[in-house]
Amino acid sequence: LRARLDENARPENRAYKYDYFRDNCATRVRDAIDAAVGGRVRAGARGGGRLTLRGQALRMTAGYLPLYVALDLVLGPDVDLPIDRWTETFIPEELEHVLAEVTVPATAGEQPLVVHTTELFHPRRAPPLAVPPSRGGAFFLCGLAGGLVFFLLAVGSWASRPMLLRAGLRALFGLLVVGVGLAAGFVGCFLVYLWIGTDHVVAHRNQNILICAPFALALTVLGFGVLLGRPGATRKASLVAAAALVTTVLAGLVKIGLLRHQENGALIAFFLPVWLGMTAGLARLWPRGGFRAS
Repeated sequence: LRARLDENARPENRAYKYDYFRDNCATRVRDAIDAAVGGRVRAGARGGGRLTLRGQALRMTAGYLPLYVALDLVLGPDVDLPIDRWTETFIPEELEHVLAEVTVPATAGEQPLVVHTTELFHPRRAPPLAVPPSRGGAFFLCGLAGGLVFFLLAVGSWASRPMLLRAGLRALFGLLVVGVGLAAGFVGCFLVYLWIGTDHVVAHRNQNILICAPFALALTVLGFGVLLGRPGATRKASLVAAAALVTTVLAGLVKIGLLRHQENGALIAFFLPVWLGMTAGLARLWPRGGFRAS
């Protein structure tokens, strides 16, 4: 074991291409121990894993929503395949469980590899969840609220009589179109880059490109036209939002089994009502060529 660690610490080996799932600080320790005990760690970890790679990643980040959502967005269908316990040991906690079951030969027969444990540091945070949380319902309610905001702002911009109120609702609607278009379009473009421009295979073939379509970036420009009440921009924004709605529906249909399954139901539940509300709101503005004139 010492020789293995010394070899890993050499200048040409200690800097390596980090892989969150396959080659990280935990897997390096695992591989060193496995080599020292003649492959008994791997032999004892052949059974099926508790969760998928996505499940493990999401349960570990469940307490920090921004990272949780970011990981769920960038991880593609490869992390939803069944894995064995050996693959799960990219997480130290899972490695601990596997090592506790390994036995090694001794003069008196087989004995446990781990005969005693000591806790060196106790974190103040709560322990990670055993399984990832089910947030599909919460995501849907948040998306539904966002979609209703879009639609009600559009309706209010026509129904309100005070000019100042109409202008305020118009500005808020347009700015929200810009914000959602920028966020969704940027995510979509980033996912395309990860797929065709990097070797991060866990992000390849990501079906979330359909939910956060790269062409949604057009709304960052068209949204300002909507804000100013320009009929042409309003029509074009309506078409872009409708296209994003169609691709999101397509992402849901893909889950029927046409392509490799990807666990993105919660994300679809959020974006579907958002795109629907934006599309309906823009369509409400379309018949008269934009927002009601002051």
